[in-house]
Amino acid sequence: MRFITNYFYHRFIFYSLLFSPFLIGNIVAQHITPSDRVTLHVNVRENPDTQSDIVGMLRANDTAELLESIRYWYKIKLDGQIIGFVSKAWTRVTDAVPDPATTNGKTDLIVGSWNIKWFGYYNVDKRNYPEMANIIQKMDIIAIQELRGDEYKDRLDTLVSYLAKNGFKYNYLVSQPTGYFNHPDKNDPIAPKGDYIERYGFLWDIDRIDLVNPQSPFSFVSTPIINNAVFRQVPIYSDFKVSNGNGFDFRILTIHTVFKEKINEVRRDEIQFINDWIIDQVGSQTNLEKNIIAIGDFNANPKNQPSHFADIVSGTTDYRVLFEEPLSAGENSLKTTIQQKSNPGPGYFEKPVYDHALVSNETSYALPSDTMKRAAGDLGIVEFDQEDKWKQLNNWYKVIRAMSDHRPIWFKLNYDAQDFD
Repeated sequence: MRFITNYFYHRFIFYSLLFSPFLIGNIVAQHITPSDRVTLHVNVRENPDTQSDIVGMLRANDTAELLESIRYWYKIKLDGQIIGFVSKAWTRVTDAVPDPATTNGKTDLIVGSWNIKWFGYYNVDKRNYPEMANIIQKMDIIAIQELRGDEYKDRLDTLVSYLAKNGFKYNYLVSQPTGYFNHPDKNDPIAPKGDYIERYGFLWDIDRIDLVNPQSPFSFVSTPIINNAVFRQVPIYSDFKVSNGNGFDFRILTIHTVFKEKINEVRRDEIQFINDWIIDQVGSQTNLEKNIIAIGDFNANPKNQPSHFADIVSGTTDYRVLFEEPLSAGENSLKTTIQQKSNPGPGYFEKPVYDHALVSNETSYALPSDTMKRAAGDLGIVEFDQEDKWKQLNNWYKVIRAMSDHRPIWFKLNYDAQDFD
């Protein structure tokens, strides 16, 4: 689980730099060894491709000579003179400069979120699972929005299988369907609600994260979950904890608010509810969990619509709005939706910032910085759409079908933080 400490967020930087263990120009090591997460071995492949033939194994605690570093892969030489490639995702360089993803020897806990557009909805599956897995395997836990249709479970199973091919063991949970169905106001000519159903989910690395209550894995924040008075899709939350260290645990909620302008008042009520929920969770005498996270697609401040997110959330001191902190540090905003215009003009890559992470002030001790910054590698937005292979398609609809119309977001916590609540 490694992210570089200096995240050059300019839109033309290659996405590979975001997830490589360090800037390639800084490599001074001569050997590669499996990461701490590998219990048996790492496959050595003939070519830098997960479908390439396996020519050897790099066992846990073994080392191999580093020959070359390329995007996503190390070229190595084993003791038996076998030359091949191992994935950067589950290996590390030894005798190198200090790993920028660690602080005083303590690794990071990476929390992410991704609105994967209509995941499971289409009968013809055009998802690029290897690329999706390459993103998700960098995160310890990721909230998923827009699980739809009848194929969501098969698609999640396929995604988990690709993560397994890369050496990672993930589990997931999925909510019941929630939304509007035969909504009583759907024919209201002033504010038609319209039917829409989706599910929420969480994916997590079972080697690093445990679900606190497997018998009751999640809760909805409000009922009923169909035709709710506040939410169109009622958010869920779950409790997780790190698998070792000092037992840090946290409550994480995932949300997908309404975008539709005609019912923007629903989005206002949704955001107001989450604002109040975070405050109530922290202030409650019966709820002992004070490490509270609300993350997902808030559809914050859509163009030419009322700015409910800005009115309710921006500037609050009741909790931290992590993806607004880079702005307070002098960094530009950065879109959380993909490029969908061939010749974007100035400022195109800065807004909208629809996706956000709200974190209770009581969790600040586990965050890496008083002010979270992309340039410091504290948090980030995965600009996968800026990779050449996607831009060269020259068809953003194909990118959406293969990946999503949203970019994943992530932020760091200290994996070895003590649990003070």
